Amino acid sequence: MPESIKIAENSSKQTKYFELIPQIKSLIENEKNLYANLANISAALKQVFNFWWVGFYLVDSESEQELVLGPFQGPIACTRIKSGRGVCGASWKEQKTFLVPDVDKFPGHIACSSLSRSEIVVPIFGKDGVIGVLDVDSEFLDNFDSIDQQSFKSSRNEVNKNFALNGELQSNSSYIPLVNGCGSDGFRIDFSEKKFHLFNMCCNAHDLCYGTCGTNKIECDLNFKNCLESVCELLKNNSKHDCIFNGKMMYGLVTIFGCENFQESQTTACICK
Repeated sequence: MPESIKIAENSSKQTKYFELIPQIKSLIENEKNLYANLANISAALKQVFNFWWVGFYLVDSESEQELVLGPFQGPIACTRIKSGRGVCGASWKEQKTFLVPDVDKFPGHIACSSLSRSEIVVPIFGKDGVIGVLDVDSEFLDNFDSIDQQSFKSSRNEVNKNFALNGELQSNSSYIPLVNGCGSDGFRIDFSEKKFHLFNMCCNAHDLCYGTCGTNKIECDLNFKNCLESVCELLKNNSKHDCIFNGKMMYGLVTIFGCENFQESQTTACICK
């Protein structure tokens, strides 16, 4: 395990993340204690980017109605946040990432500190759904972008892999997830029509998510839903309505009938340590 994070200060933001994520993985891959790993992730992000506040809120295991403050770096923070309240509560309730350029414009924002100006919150998934969120705040407006968002998700994914399967499994390096467009074995859905052809991209990404060891079905399905909705946003009028209808149908199918495929994929993608 590395004793320190080593990244050149004059590197670009993208380069820093590119070099940081593998070091975070090295920090936590052999440690099963959740709080220890979250503490090191917070420290690493704070050290490299000097964010005003970075840390985690975890679902209270007793009430399951609140997020409770976990390991963090920065000024003192709100101790508890109810489901749906503020950016963290919304991320937990809706099970998706929120990137907020101006926190004062976010409905129901909780002002734990008036110095926080922009924020990004990424949900962390366990075996049974969201177990917490990664919360990063900046004292500057609009200080986060898609690079931060994707990189925070990568950091979060390392936590998911570590704990979604109780640390008992590791990736099968000889297995390559298969993609086959939309549908399943014996039941293909043809989206070759031009206005819907991007659905195949979403389906392939969903296949890859199911076939990656340590992923979470809920998150895979929600990412699939978001991808389908993004495709429909590119269309207009009747084509858009048809797209939304087909997208809802596809999302409904994977949520209802996807469990067996997910379990089979995880069984193949993972091996016992």
